[in-house]
This record gives sequence, C-alpha cells and structure tokens, in this order.
Amino acid sequence: MDTTQRDGADLFGTWTLLHQAYLLTYKYLDQIVSRLGVSQAQASVLLVLKGADEPLPLSRLARYLVQEAQSVTSLVDRLELRGFVKRVPDQRDRRVIHVELTPEGHKMFDEIFPRALNGCGEVFTGLSARELKEFGQLCGKVRSRSADLMGMDRAPFEKATETLRCAAKTYEEHAPVSS
Repeated sequence: MDTTQRDGADLFGTWTLLHQAYLLTYKYLDQIVSRLGVSQAQASVLLVLKGADEPLPLSRLARYLVQEAQSVTSLVDRLELRGFVKRVPDQRDRRVIHVELTPEGHKMFDEIFPRALNGCGEVFTGLSARELKEFGQLCGKVRSRSADLMGMDRAPFEKATETLRCAAKTYEEHAPVSS
C-alpha cells in the first residue's frame, strides 16, 4: 500500500472529523462533570494527579495536560480555593512547586471518575473492543507524529497516557462493589 499518495480532501476531512470528535466529546464530558461543580479541565487535573499517585511539579502537570503553564496555574488556583488540591514546595528546590490532591480532592475524584468513565463508554459504544484498541493506537500515532513535527519530546505525552490508565485501574480496583 502506497502511503505517500493521499488525497488532500481525505487528509483535511480526517483532520476535521478528529477535531469535531474531540470537541464534541470534550463538551459532552464537560456536561457530565459540571453537574458536580467542576469543569472538564479541572477534572483532568484531578485525574492526572490521581493517576500519578504523587505530587507533580506544575510544569510536569502542564505537560501531561498539553497546556500552557499559565493555564494550569489558573486551574490549580481554582481547585485549591475549593480545597481539592494543595501546593507543596519541593524539599530540594524551594522554587519548584508541586501539586497534590487533598482528601477532598480524592473524594471529588471518586465522584467524577465513574461518571466520566460511563460518559466515555457512551461515546465509544459504537466501537468493538478491537476497534477501540485500534482507534487508540491510531490516535497515539497521530499524537506522536504531531509531537515529532513540533520538535517536542513524546515521553511526557506517553507518560500522561499511562498515568490516565493507572488512574482508571486504581479506580476500578478500589471502586465500591454495587449489588
């Protein structure tokens, strides 16, 4: 199969579909978590911190969320005001600030995660397990290529993906059993 010859309409059409799928999924998940009084962006911070299972420097948190540090600082400010996270100075370098979940943050995660997981299930319900895995692999390739084109290190994005998987596993291991 010749992968060098691609139709421009297909390329732009695929990008448009990816963009629309992202925006609509994001907005749908935002509707779900906003019922709990947090935005999807704030929920993402809680999810990454839970998956990391350790305080993260603001700079690393920003990389994991693929956001600018200023945006993440603003998110952390709002979460800190609500008592969901706290800032902790680094023991070796007081200029570095780490962010960690508080007990209230863990509780909020426990409320958000099952709803968000259910929402993801609803979004991807039309895909078989094999298709979902394949779609994830294809998205990973696109993400990695985009990072390469921008001269960015792939490792933080790969780590963020693994961190989110760990958060899901952690939740599933500790989720209350429903009868």
